Amino acid sequence: MINRQNKTSYLLIHGFSSHRTSLTAVIPELDKRNIEWHYPILAGHGTRPEDMIDKTWEHWQQDVETGLKYLLQESNQVIIIALSMGALLALELAASYPKKVASLVLLSPALHFKMKLTRFTPLLTKVIKRFPNPSINKFSSIKYIKNDLGYRWVPTQAFHKYWLRTKHFDSVLEKIYQPVRIIHSRNDKMAAPTGAKHIYNKIKSRNKELIWLEKSGHEVLLDAETELVLKYIFQPPSLKQ
Repeated sequence: MINRQNKTSYLLIHGFSSHRTSLTAVIPELDKRNIEWHYPILAGHGTRPEDMIDKTWEHWQQDVETGLKYLLQESNQVIIIALSMGALLALELAASYPKKVASLVLLSPALHFKMKLTRFTPLLTKVIKRFPNPSINKFSSIKYIKNDLGYRWVPTQAFHKYWLRTKHFDSVLEKIYQPVRIIHSRNDKMAAPTGAKHIYNKIKSRNKELIWLEKSGHEVLLDAETELVLKYIFQPPSLKQ
């Protein structure tokens, strides 16, 4: 019989239009520590952009909840490492499963958007079918673009579902009491740093950190400071218990 007592595993969650490669750098570190992990592919991802057209926030919620329950078959608690939109899905899981989600590491949480065009999302959804998602916006330099296996465009309809969820997210943040570490670049061209600040200020966690990067773009584990980000992800908490 498996002893689930005090066993902690990790759930990895990638971002909107992203690819599993976004968090792959974490996996060898987990394996070295003999930590069980699970990394689901969100609905509509990892194939072609057209497959996102009919996907909704509820699909992605179900994907990560299924992933959490899978890990809880053999673990009594889960730590979540999540990127971009995945950070919001992680926060929802933490709010819904406060005794099962032990802590969160949020990378480039995309609650606010840097591109001014996104404010017109409801209108754009009615007039155009594709929203541009150029690689250069995800990285600090053109030399890192080769690392991008995510979609170069996304269905406006799918982005609209995500955008709508960001508009009323404080009710989730106010339910977060677990330790949270946020890692965000000041040079992120996708997720505005104001979103990271807002999350940090609104969550109720006593143990919370907001760590700023100075060189990276949005894909912080595929950019200039990968090793530094890994160090931050796995460093012990430095806050009061």
